[in-house]
Parts: sequence; structure tokens; C-alpha cells
Amino acid sequence: MLRLPFNAMQVVESVVRLGSFSQAARELGLSESAISNSVRRFERDLGLPLFDRRGGRVHARRSAVDIATATSEANGVLRSALDGLSRDAATEPITVASTPTFATRWLAARMPDFEASMAPTKTAVSSRVAFSDDADLWVRHGTTGRWPGLETQRLLVDVKAPVAAPSLVGNGTVRDREVARFPLISVEARPDEWPKWFTVAGLDAAPTARLSFDVTANCWEAAISGSGIALGNLTLLEEELTSGALRPLGSTRLETHSYFICRRRGDNRPAVMRAWQWFRSQLG
Repeated sequence: MLRLPFNAMQVVESVVRLGSFSQAARELGLSESAISNSVRRFERDLGLPLFDRRGGRVHARRSAVDIATATSEANGVLRSALDGLSRDAATEPITVASTPTFATRWLAARMPDFEASMAPTKTAVSSRVAFSDDADLWVRHGTTGRWPGLETQRLLVDVKAPVAAPSLVGNGTVRDREVARFPLISVEARPDEWPKWFTVAGLDAAPTARLSFDVTANCWEAAISGSGIALGNLTLLEEELTSGALRPLGSTRLETHSYFICRRRGDNRPAVMRAWQWFRSQLG
């Protein structure tokens, strides 16, 4: 079966349409001699002439016109197919997996804007404690933002401070050294956070936390209820701090982690890139 010499067919189509080798060369970014050689090889392979060369001009034979017509029609079919694939890729549903705290405290309030920017692509947000690879983008919590196979961008520095309800600590000043007088609340997956805060504050070893939860947001809810002092992200708790439901305590702030938006390295699908750019646009 004859393998289609598609490059040579494109050359013939350009020469027939433009009426000269020189103009076809300019359109295709080739030299005129390369165009001429391509046509000669194609004529040799076909066993018939495609052009009459008279007086420095070329005249397309019926065989060349037929090839040019078929090539033009094939180009149209291929262009339509590729356009369809591009549209499908642009509207393919995508999933963003996020830590529960970030999903409820940051992303939920911005979902209308995110969905509007992604239209007509449908989006879904999945709240997950542990990482799994069945998503298109991820919001992950870490120190360096370096995970194998992922491209990352820092979204938010996790600046933490002790926070508590006025019902527990009152409205007066609570200094760093006084934090240990109250019950401490911790996240089960990060038992070292309170010891790190006490170290940064220059204080003795942290007392054992009396309450611990698997999700950060539950720690904050317990603090709002007056059950103890939690380490809270000052950005994600802005509403509670502004309303007075929680108070920031002491002067020491802990900055060991950040939230990162992540995508697979090399995943440049249109929908993924639009979501990636939207998250990047939200950077402080």
C-alpha cells in the first residue's frame, strides 16, 4: 500500500493555489530549490508529470489540480477534527482535590468566581485529608512544595498563632508565657506544632495537648467553643478574628508550612491550565 507523501502533497497544493514555486516556498518556509526538488521526486514516484514548465513559469496539469483539491479537502477534515479535540479538551471536567480546611475556609467562598472563570468547563472540588492521584489539581499543605512529578506554586503562607475564645481567656493581654496555663488543642497529624511554637517563643517544653482532632477545622471549632487554645491560621480565620469569636494570643507567630496549588508536571491541557492560572491570580 502506497504511503501517503503528505509533505509533497502539501507542496503541490501550495504551488497550484499560489501559481508559482517561489510563492509556495515563501508560504511553506522553504527554499525554491527545495520546492522544485520535492515536486520532481513526487513526479518520479507517481510516474507522471504534475506541472508543465514553460518560459520560467509553471502550469498545473489536471493531475496536480486533483492532488491539490484532495489535499485541501483533507486539510479541512483534519482541521475540523483537531478543532473538535481542542474544544473537548477545553471543556473536559476537572477535579481539584484540597485539604478539608483550605476547601472550607478559603476555596468555598471563591467557588462562584472560580466556576465563572472555568465556564463552560465543569469543576468539582474534593475534600481529602490524604493525597491521592485521581484528581487534576491539588491544594497541598507542606514545607517546601516539592513533591515528585508535580509542579507547584505557593498560594498562602500558613502563619499560625495561638487563638482562643474570649470566654476562655478573657479580653486582657495573654502573653506567650501564659499560653501554657490553658488547655492546648492539636492536630493529630502534626503533634510537633505546639513544641515548635514553644521553641520559637523561647519557652520551656510544651505541655501535652489535652484535645486532638484529625482535621484542623475541628480544632478551631473546639477553640471557638472555649475548650482550649489552638494554633490557627490568621488568614483562614479572618472572619472569626474580626467578629471576636476568637482572639490571637501572644506575640510569637509560627511559619513552617504553606498551602500550594499543584498539577502534574507537563499537564498542559487547556482546562487544567485555566484552573492553574486562576489559582495563580489569587496570590496575595
